[in-house]
Amino acid sequence: MNLKISKKRAYWILQIAGWSFYGIIYLVFLFIAEEASLVKVINILFYTLYFFISTHFLRSIIIRNGWLTISPVRLLSRVIPATMMFAASNYIFMILVQYLLNTIDYANDFKPFYIIAYIFSAMVFYLLWALIYFIYHYFEKYNSTLKYEAAIYEFELNKLKSQLNPHFIFNALNSIRALVDEDPVKSKKAITQLSNILRNSLIMNKRKLIDFRDEMFTVKDYLELESIRLEERL
Repeated sequence: MNLKISKKRAYWILQIAGWSFYGIIYLVFLFIAEEASLVKVINILFYTLYFFISTHFLRSIIIRNGWLTISPVRLLSRVIPATMMFAASNYIFMILVQYLLNTIDYANDFKPFYIIAYIFSAMVFYLLWALIYFIYHYFEKYNSTLKYEAAIYEFELNKLKSQLNPHFIFNALNSIRALVDEDPVKSKKAITQLSNILRNSLIMNKRKLIDFRDEMFTVKDYLELESIRLEERL
């Protein structure tokens, strides 16, 4: 079963789950404080919905203006004003909802301290959302870079192996041919070692991980074959 999901689908799942969790926590605290009422529950639902929609709009601004590729300093100079603007719009939306529901507290909701405190708290949520969004894309980009580098190294390694294997086999066969008359027992052992190396080479091309013990056996056979040709120079 394929468990991989697209980036777009993952975004919507996290977006819905994250802001739903925010709304649920808000409601839980409301019930714990015994301040729950139908009007306040409706308020929370509207606030949560606005966070959901506005952060999605913030995402479109980030993508459209290429903020994912700029330096951290330049990014901060854009994200902070943007989140401040969204936090201010959040306050305006909150006042509008309370006006429609006839729940505005004219004595407190328009005090400068309350307005600043509300905008600051909303801005914190927008900044946290932006931080999570940028961290996700940073690690995704980092992971893609690692995969790209690994693919390059694997290509270079396979290219190197394709160049070395024929050269090594040619030298090994010449060394074994010279041993056939001189030392038949050693030549048979060398043929066995060469066949082991070729078999292991085929296996390694199909497997991602190789046992260290098997790798050491291959190295041992390789060095013994090279010692036939190089002798004391090895």
